[in-house]
Amino acid sequence: VISVMSGKGGAGKTITATNLAAALTDDLGPDRVALVDADLQFGDVALMLQIDPTRTNVDAVADLDDLSEPRLDALLLRHESGLRVLPAPLVPASADKVSPKDVVRLVEMLRAMYPVVVVDTAPIFDDGLIMLLEHSDEVLMVVDMDLPSVKNAKIALDTLRAISFDLSTVKVVVNRANSKARLDLAELERALGEPIAGTIPSDRLIPQSVNEGVPAVAFSPRSKVAKACAALAAHFLPDGTDP
Repeated sequence: VISVMSGKGGAGKTITATNLAAALTDDLGPDRVALVDADLQFGDVALMLQIDPTRTNVDAVADLDDLSEPRLDALLLRHESGLRVLPAPLVPASADKVSPKDVVRLVEMLRAMYPVVVVDTAPIFDDGLIMLLEHSDEVLMVVDMDLPSVKNAKIALDTLRAISFDLSTVKVVVNRANSKARLDLAELERALGEPIAGTIPSDRLIPQSVNEGVPAVAFSPRSKVAKACAALAAHFLPDGTDP
């Protein structure tokens, strides 16, 4: 289970999560990766993938106590790449129907069903997010190349340290690493107290791929951003899997 988080909205978290999940699908094959949109109020995974969210995690938790694995599997939507998707609720008001414990239960069920589960989290650092992180094997923290994003990432990491969270599971990736902000990566590592596991360059094809509903790794596989996402996915391949 890989949870993708950021300390600030607009850092590129959802784009990173969808491209990571798509790249892992390329590596592992169709119907082997599940992507859960846990941004319950404003989740954009379905929009990014141009999937009609006919079923969402609200449907999955409606009878959660009696939910079987085959039924949950049937609720997941299928992207043309073979990626399986559980979208967020259609309207923010429906978020009240899904609790953080419900999300964790769904993720734990999917863990038993798929080799990899990617979770796109809400850009809110609260007890619900911490609960989800504690049930994740890996955490990908997306940091944008601007000071507010760096500041919030540092606060999030310091908070995790304060509660003795295992930071060995956290990988920091810098988005828009070639932007005009030009923050020094070595200084960024010192500020965060964690190494940079990967960087994703800024690229004009990203908004094009979003508008087409095709992840950048499929939209332009030879682009620098696609190669960066593929390299990032290699960090998370199950043991014994060749990238």
